[in-house]
Amino acid sequence: MKRFLTTCLMSCALLSLAGCNFYRDTMLPAQTVNGKAYIVLSTRDAMSADDLGLFQVYRSSAPDFSAWQALDDKRTGPVFGTFVYKNDSGERLGLFHRQRISLWSFDGDKVEVETLVLPFKWLAETSAQLGDTLYVFGGKLDLQQARETRVWKGRLAASCYDDSEFVELKLGPVFQAGPGGAFQMQAVAHQGKILVFWRKAQVKGQIDREVSYAGPLLMATFDPKNKEHEFGHEVVEFPGLPQGHVEVWSDGTELQAVVQPQEMGSGRTPQLKLFGLTVGGEAHEKPVALYEAPMRLHFKFFNVTRLNTEGRMAFIRSNTQEFEVWEPVSGSWRVNHKPAGLPRQQLMSLLWLMMVLCVSLVAMGVGMAIRRRRQMRWVLQKLRPQDVLAPLSLRISAYLIDLAMVVGLTMTLCAATGLKRPSWLGVFMEFQIAEVYAAVYVAYLTVTEWQLGRTLGKWLLGIQVVTDQGDPPTLWASFVRNLIGFFERHLPPAAIIAVLLTPRAQRLGDLMGRTLVVQRVAFERYREQRRQADAEKARAEAEKCGEDEPSKVDVVVGKDTDDAPSTDDESKT
Repeated sequence: MKRFLTTCLMSCALLSLAGCNFYRDTMLPAQTVNGKAYIVLSTRDAMSADDLGLFQVYRSSAPDFSAWQALDDKRTGPVFGTFVYKNDSGERLGLFHRQRISLWSFDGDKVEVETLVLPFKWLAETSAQLGDTLYVFGGKLDLQQARETRVWKGRLAASCYDDSEFVELKLGPVFQAGPGGAFQMQAVAHQGKILVFWRKAQVKGQIDREVSYAGPLLMATFDPKNKEHEFGHEVVEFPGLPQGHVEVWSDGTELQAVVQPQEMGSGRTPQLKLFGLTVGGEAHEKPVALYEAPMRLHFKFFNVTRLNTEGRMAFIRSNTQEFEVWEPVSGSWRVNHKPAGLPRQQLMSLLWLMMVLCVSLVAMGVGMAIRRRRQMRWVLQKLRPQDVLAPLSLRISAYLIDLAMVVGLTMTLCAATGLKRPSWLGVFMEFQIAEVYAAVYVAYLTVTEWQLGRTLGKWLLGIQVVTDQGDPPTLWASFVRNLIGFFERHLPPAAIIAVLLTPRAQRLGDLMGRTLVVQRVAFERYREQRRQADAEKARAEAEKCGEDEPSKVDVVVGKDTDDAPSTDDESKT
């Protein structure tokens, strides 16, 4: 039982020290620029509601989209959509930001960025180009009024750009956004017109606040030939499409769509589905052989975008943590589960960590229950000195609890003093924060063991620190023990080997500070047993010598009575 518990807790400790990234990578629609596929990943803190994050552009470096290359460094700022802009200088990748557009030119690994300021205040997130004119679409929504009235409704807005200036067009039909004003929109040039698609917000069954909604797919038509430059106010609905994220494109003659279906309550992610669409709102599914995905633990995929280069088409789907490339081949699917070069976040590692922690806690609870029963039997039997020492499993468990306490205090102190909030790994690795962590570590363990004889973890697991004379530790002993322990405990093999090999289970810090870690109940019972034995011995000697009062002899853990000083002030001779 001890070995099993120790193995579980050590696995938990190693996973904790590995650290976990609390970030999510939102994938924006892929674009093809000069025959190469590009995707943009917007990285945000999964624990924060702030939409100001980082983004990075990736380019496919393999014909089958199995490898990707990161271009440029990560840049700050939210990205709301992607597009391709074509003019006399060639094709450029465009990104929609708040009140501006960035146009990216690629020459090998060299990146040049041009910024255009948008003259309107509404949020642009999609576009389509007809001829030399770029048409930009978005949603015009008064967020302040919507937050007050809790009615998230606005109008589709449009603007055109002819390589010189933006001209705002008339507002389109009403759309309903999700909480916070979020919605997903895409524009498709089809047979001389622009079709604007969006999912109707449906909070019940919402898939993801930032990416997609579960309501029906809607479509409005924009005709650039219309001199009034306004949307057709007739909105077409596609009831035949399943719930889930959808991307629509045109092959020149037919509208097509790929959907990542969502099944509420299902533990597995359904495979992608292909559909043909008509401008009248009809949708018919295209047959593709069922792909039996291997059983594995992962977050459900919900986002999908199309990759298209030189006649080769594939799809990449994401769950903000992992990416998969799906390629239709001969009526079936070929899937690459781990395309190289794309980031792999570690929230799944955190999930595994929590599972290991839960198993460890259950095992620890069982072990503690068994140990409590043994402690009850100790009252009725005579203890040996080695029965008093705390086993390695309890010491490791207590240390993990104390380590979590120290990390929590460090992060709280960093937030209170204005330092940036670190990740788990950043507490140990970032220089400024590591200094704070070391100070909190030594101060917390030293003060609690000096004043109370035990930390929170030791108190929960029923163990404590004493000197090798059986007294509470002094300030100096506690300080030496934990100062050396700061370096020693962060090399777990060294500390574990020292505990296992020394006669009284002492690591280097214990040897230098002259301390022991004992089980509290067993230690008190052992002292009581030694007092009784010494009292009986003294009484026998007194009877021989004719004395009325027996002398008192001290008790030391792990030492003979004859040559050990007393552990209690009242029993010192």
